[in-house]
Amino acid sequence: MHRNIIKRNYRGRFAPSPTGGLHLGSLVSALASFLDAKVNQGEWLVRMEDIDPPREQEGAAQQILHSLDEHCLQSEFPVIWQSEQGEYYQRAIEQLWQQGDLYRCACSSKQIKQYRSQNEHCLCRDKKNDSFEQLNAQGYSLRIKVEAEKVVGFKDCQYGLIEQNIYQEAGDFIIRRRDGLFAYQLAVVVDDALQGITNVVRGVDLLDVTPRQIYLQQKLGFSTPVYRHVPLVCDEQGNKLSKQNFSPILNSAEALQNLQRACDHLKIAITKTQKIESLLNQAIAGWGKI
Repeated sequence: MHRNIIKRNYRGRFAPSPTGGLHLGSLVSALASFLDAKVNQGEWLVRMEDIDPPREQEGAAQQILHSLDEHCLQSEFPVIWQSEQGEYYQRAIEQLWQQGDLYRCACSSKQIKQYRSQNEHCLCRDKKNDSFEQLNAQGYSLRIKVEAEKVVGFKDCQYGLIEQNIYQEAGDFIIRRRDGLFAYQLAVVVDDALQGITNVVRGVDLLDVTPRQIYLQQKLGFSTPVYRHVPLVCDEQGNKLSKQNFSPILNSAEALQNLQRACDHLKIAITKTQKIESLLNQAIAGWGKI
């Protein structure tokens, strides 16, 4: 895993899932990560997290990329598609298996929750070690072993010190699903390492899963990026803007106004302008003062 990992100074990324088009909440995350990269004279990449076909919308990935272009938020390198990264995820699984950190599991989420409520491990965890070939059998999820008292902490640039007992919060979490699809936690960790991502700026809805990702980074021998989680954009009822909540897709013809709204949410003051380039330059200067 280590030989192909890129080492850079500052490198950030925006990694949307193609479950729908770009909405204001997504734009806020994209803009924040873009600004952070520019303020730090770093590189900014876009990665498409298309590893969950049942949830994806046809054409959404291209719509997202087109919308980012219309808002002048272009990746400085070719877009990486997670659906093409399977061999790297499989290598990480093999490494974890060789280290004795994995087991295959036939239990449901309900059963796992019941075990944890009784402060017990899943029974599958104590079975004789499977061969690597057996790990790939259909109908089983792959779980990573988590120590009962394992606490992972990190300093978030927005929210300060975050600590979590991973076993209490998540238990032995899944890194490959029962249907054979790679789990987000594994894919994001492997891709951030392979792409040399040093700084991750994203929505606060992902704050609570960050310790799990750090735990995987430690197990795989990867460096941990610097994290910054930004406040979510919510509707009038206080619900997070999301594709699942059918949040309105941004109109690229109103890119300047969309970016202004995103800056308002991030509390970046922008003087009136008719040019996106001018707005982004102001936003970069403003982000550097936050």
